[in-house]
Amino acid sequence: MNAIASLGGGTLERFDGKAWQPDPSMLETDFGYRGATGLYRFASDEGQSLWSAYFQQQSQRWHRADLTGLKFAALAAGTPDKLQAILYSDSGDLLTPRSLRWPLLYERALVLASGWLPAVEQGYLCYRQVGKKLARTLALKLGIDLTED
Repeated sequence: MNAIASLGGGTLERFDGKAWQPDPSMLETDFGYRGATGLYRFASDEGQSLWSAYFQQQSQRWHRADLTGLKFAALAAGTPDKLQAILYSDSGDLLTPRSLRWPLLYERALVLASGWLPAVEQGYLCYRQVGKKLARTLALKLGIDLTED
């Protein structure tokens, strides 16, 4: 049975890293789900997002969280290389790719460390005066390769 058939009208969409695309391949069976690992949302016929979740094919589990965290998990799982961030040792500024925002809980820690919202600089989010210890701790927890300059 198709997973969206049981939900009524609407469309199941998968995030491809840039935009939401219709994904009719996700199926719900008596033995679990059949579909690719990734970030999904169910949108109404008017295009309004009703819910979002991250699906892990191997464990057959759906995960719910804030959308930023779900996007991070989906992009991290789809990237064969280790994720990167840059820490400027002299200022304590941390740069992360703008396209790969960290989950909100981690971003909150970065903002609280300095009291500044991130600035956008040449495709990066720049968190001011984060410091080495916090940057290293968060990067380690997220599996991010931290380069220090």
